[in-house]
Amino acid sequence: MTAKKRSFFLSVTERRTIDYIVRELALGRELFDILDDPYVRNRIPEKRMYALHEDAELLEAFMAEIEAVRATMVAAETAAIVAAEEEKMRSEGVSDHGAL
Repeated sequence: MTAKKRSFFLSVTERRTIDYIVRELALGRELFDILDDPYVRNRIPEKRMYALHEDAELLEAFMAEIEAVRATMVAAETAAIVAAEEEKMRSEGVSDHGAL
């Protein structure tokens, strides 16, 4: 059974909690700190959390999600920096051709 099919068997609460964990990991937080968050502890029973940890396919799917979120965040940050630099250049009167 693939991780995608397995994730079908997660409750809505578990899926949302896992999404939260993935987002927090993508922001650079440590897994153990996230798992200690009241939001996580109150939504996924400790026994179920251990079962999720042991599911290698599911963990691989989480890691893929984390990488996708990180890539999106980096792309958005890069686009914002480029846009800010372009705006700064326009406001200073610098053209695309430089000062010749």
